[in-house]
Amino acid sequence: MLAFLFMDIHIAAKYMNLGYRIRRPDWNADMFLDSHSMIFTKLVLAELLAEDWEIITEGIIQEFPIRYQEQLC
Repeated sequence: MLAFLFMDIHIAAKYMNLGYRIRRPDWNADMFLDSHSMIFTKLVLAELLAEDWEIITEGIIQEFPIRYQEQLC
C-alpha cells in the first residue's frame, strides 16, 4: 500500500477518478472507496476533513486503465 502524507479528500478523489482505490488507514482491509463504491453515503465529516487518505496499490495488475486483480477474473 502506498500512503501519502497530508492527502486530503480532494486529492484522493482525483486518484479515485483515475481508477485507484483509496481508504483511511484506520479502515478495515476490505473497505475502500473507488468510482463504483457506494460507501460515499457513509462518510462522516471527520473523514471528509481527514488528511491521511491512502492509495491501495496492492493487487493492481494493469495500469491505465487501472485494474485490480479481482476485476479481471
